[in-house]
Amino acid sequence: MDQKAFVDLLQLVVLDRLSVELAKTWQNPPGRLRSEERSRRSRWMKNLSGPERALVEEFGQDAARAAVFGVLCVLDGVRKIEDRENGHIELHHIKNGCSELLASSGNDMTLDFLHDLLP
Repeated sequence: MDQKAFVDLLQLVVLDRLSVELAKTWQNPPGRLRSEERSRRSRWMKNLSGPERALVEEFGQDAARAAVFGVLCVLDGVRKIEDRENGHIELHHIKNGCSELLASSGNDMTLDFLHDLLP
């Protein structure tokens, strides 16, 4: 798997499915012991018009994309999660004993940035 395939799969599996999953969860919270907060949001969502509900789902989609983008920035090393330079993060895809480096926060790497590949 190369970097583009990885980001494309994140888009498909995480972001593209998110609005459908959020809509289901917000309208019918899972579980037998629902929190009051989830029940309150569910009642509110059910009272929205179709266009209003679509707008809320768009906000959720934008928030999810921003979160995935931020994580990719951390993997790429452009957002630091440590105050000092005492290590770096690497993301590898390993299949059949072969390892493909997808991202690294190390300064000496010549990889494309994953966050730049996110549509």
